[in-house]
Amino acid sequence: MIFALVILMLLINWGFHLYSDENKDNCEGIQLAIRNVGSNEVCYSSSEGNLSLHFILENKGAADINGIVIWIFGEKGTVLKEISDISVRKDSLYDARVDLVDYDLASYGALNEVQFIPKKNSLCPKEAAKTASIGVC
Repeated sequence: MIFALVILMLLINWGFHLYSDENKDNCEGIQLAIRNVGSNEVCYSSSEGNLSLHFILENKGAADINGIVIWIFGEKGTVLKEISDISVRKDSLYDARVDLVDYDLASYGALNEVQFIPKKNSLCPKEAAKTASIGVC
């Protein structure tokens, strides 16, 4: 019980920091959109407790993006995955298949939503792109 409360407080603190205005200038020119993969914005496959996501992101902004944090919301919990070794130039696409070794559908439940938080010099949570549709690949 105490462990759960500590984790909850850490998430609340982290969320508050994400949505503060201190990163406003660093995020100028960022505009991220999600393109469809087939009939969904994100598709996934699962094998032996691991999840693989396929998505296409479009940088519609005037600035380059140099990282993405993927925030996955399941029925029973959430998982964060940072991809820091990418560069999505302005007016370009990022077509990715990402393996999430730490996401188990049995533990976290079915996917309800996926958010893509762009990174310029720091995270830009106000510019996050949120999925409207998720399906099986």
